[in-house]
Order: sequence, then structure tokens, then C-alpha cells
Amino acid sequence: MRRPLINDDNPWPVKVIMFVVLAPVLLIFLVLKIVTLPFERPMQRSPDEVARYLRDFLQGTGGPWDWDDFTSIPIAHPRLEDLRQRAMVLDLPMADDETATLKALIAEAEMIIEDQRAST
Repeated sequence: MRRPLINDDNPWPVKVIMFVVLAPVLLIFLVLKIVTLPFERPMQRSPDEVARYLRDFLQGTGGPWDWDDFTSIPIAHPRLEDLRQRAMVLDLPMADDETATLKALIAEAEMIIEDQRAST
């Protein structure tokens, strides 16, 4: 049967050494968790932003990491998240099928924009 690292049977110097070793490790994990917390929440993107990402990728006018940023960060809006997930599975480099799919995704994003404008 294994003994726990810190238990009542250990002499006090062993307990102090274990605390000194474990406390910084726990502190590092806590800091890392706090630093990564914003990346765990879905991004608040507007339909205009999503349409711009898709158009820029289709036209080749986006930045070098724009497509990666778009596809790797979840979006809070469910319909836009669905578009992001469908864009994520496109085969790169794009052939005619992928280009048609991307154009359809742009059209859907523009429909979402129109729906939002009509509801306001």
C-alpha cells in the first residue's frame, strides 16, 4: 500500500520540505490557469467579423494568421460557431469544391447580418 506524500507519520522536516517543493508547483499551475482562462471562453464575434474573415481568406487578403485565429477560437454566437466549424474542415489548399463551400458560408454570414439588421 502506498503512503501519501504528506502524512502525520512523516517527521516535521520532511513536511516542510514537501511544502516548499509543492507550493511553487501549485502556484505555477494557478498562474497558468489564470493566464489561459480568457482563451477558454468563446469569442464574442459579430457576423460582420465572421464574414470579413471568410471573404479575406477567399480573396487572399487576410493576414498570415487570420485563418488560424478564426478557426481555432470558438465563437459564442451559435449560428456563427456553426459557420466556423464548417469552415474549419475545409481542405487546404482549396479546390473548386472548397471554394464553393466557402462562398456559401459567406452568403450564410451575410444572411445572419441581414437578420440582425432586420431585427433591430
